[in-house]
Amino acid sequence: MSEYRVRRSHRIWLLLTLVTGTSLFAASPAGAYHSFTIQASDNGCAVDLQVEAEHLGDRVPIGNGDITFTNLETGATYLQRSRYTATETSDASTQSVHVRITGRIWFPLYPGEPGPSGVVQEPGLELLISGTVNATFDENGAVTAFSLDGTYTDLCAKLSS
Repeated sequence: MSEYRVRRSHRIWLLLTLVTGTSLFAASPAGAYHSFTIQASDNGCAVDLQVEAEHLGDRVPIGNGDITFTNLETGATYLQRSRYTATETSDASTQSVHVRITGRIWFPLYPGEPGPSGVVQEPGLELLISGTVNATFDENGAVTAFSLDGTYTDLCAKLSS
């Protein structure tokens, strides 16, 4: 999957974690810690976000980690306990990857991509999903198909206070 070019910094996190099987977590021992900032221009909340993630297991494609999101403008935080399984299917003829995720996970969507309520508008969405997601990523890492059997919460609303 290294040939996939990704538009946004945290979509890299999602793609590496879900699609490649060689995620930051997969290469990390249990208890590994990762921290990075997502600039306001690169996320659906339109504020700088600090992301701190601790990997709690080492069984790909099973995701098991805790992610703390912090709004750097207000200091508001939210802890996402991600627990999921993921499978992927590559389609060489379209240079796309289909991903099926079941469980609880953070899933960013960008303007123009399909989302749970139709086409995503500016500035995008940062979803905390519980259920089963089916998504297709094109050769540039953009979501071209999206369906959700479950519920979602808007991370930005959680971090707005």
